[in-house]
Amino acid sequence: MIRKLILFLIIMISFTDISKAQFVIKSTDGYTVLITVTPKSVYVYGGNTCKWGYNYDINYDYKVEFVGTNTPTLYTLQGYIVTEDASIFFSLPKNASSGSNRTNGHAWTSKTDCATVTLKATTIKDIKIVISGAGIPNQTISLISLLPVEMVSFNGIRNENSVDLTWKTASETNNDYFTVERSYNGIDYEFVTNIRGAGNSNQMVSYAYSDFNVDTKTCYYRVKQTDFDGKYSFSNVVSVHSVEKSEKIITVYPNPSESNQIQCNVASPESYLLTILTVSGQSIYTQNLYSTQISLPELSKGFYIFQFKNNTTNEIQNVKYLQK
Repeated sequence: MIRKLILFLIIMISFTDISKAQFVIKSTDGYTVLITVTPKSVYVYGGNTCKWGYNYDINYDYKVEFVGTNTPTLYTLQGYIVTEDASIFFSLPKNASSGSNRTNGHAWTSKTDCATVTLKATTIKDIKIVISGAGIPNQTISLISLLPVEMVSFNGIRNENSVDLTWKTASETNNDYFTVERSYNGIDYEFVTNIRGAGNSNQMVSYAYSDFNVDTKTCYYRVKQTDFDGKYSFSNVVSVHSVEKSEKIITVYPNPSESNQIQCNVASPESYLLTILTVSGQSIYTQNLYSTQISLPELSKGFYIFQFKNNTTNEIQNVKYLQK
């Protein structure tokens, strides 16, 4: 069977000079690759005498991270640092790793500044990544393709009295604020609240909001991101099922709990698959239920999402859980 792959790609840069390149690539197989490349210095071949020019490479730091489920080894991961003289090849590990390395291009320049050359003088114009893997078709990504905010995830979960929304950004540039919007037909959206953005950031930032004024019927949410200059863009839309769709809202107890033994109130536990996710949406544990008593794996202190899937109806319910 041939499966159509739809690649969701977000590329971000959060600085005016190319001192660091950050890429986020989402796979259709449920994982996200985060790649950071930071040029550090120029390596000159042939010493400090260069009357007619010289060869050089770029020393760089790198970090490759994976977020989400089913994180495999990539098929291809390499790139190019593009200067005013050449496009210089470099390689990256195909799994999660970080470290330092040097490009392998022996680029030539006719300049004579080999004794004093700096990264700024070398004029890095672009950084490109060549990537392929499960759910990621082979492609070359250029840093020149920019978006103001790099949103990694956006999720909505219905609880007893609210809908809890969470989203996460990998980096932000001139981000003034987010506007949460709600719809009951998926077409007409209404204002819910504004959330202040981080402004400028090249680190992961998590946001959360609980909507207590929501109706019990199925609803849809999106996040509008607005820059300081008034420009804006929208996130993907998430749908949250109605309360009436479920015969009974699933709960777990005790919650919070210090134990690894909890109970759930499902009528036919053998029909359910339980998946435990972090608040950022990463799956860390899955088990089929056989009774209303659940033996949890060892969990660090903090919030988790318990996702109960009915294997008969395919209905999914999410429960927020706190491990103390």
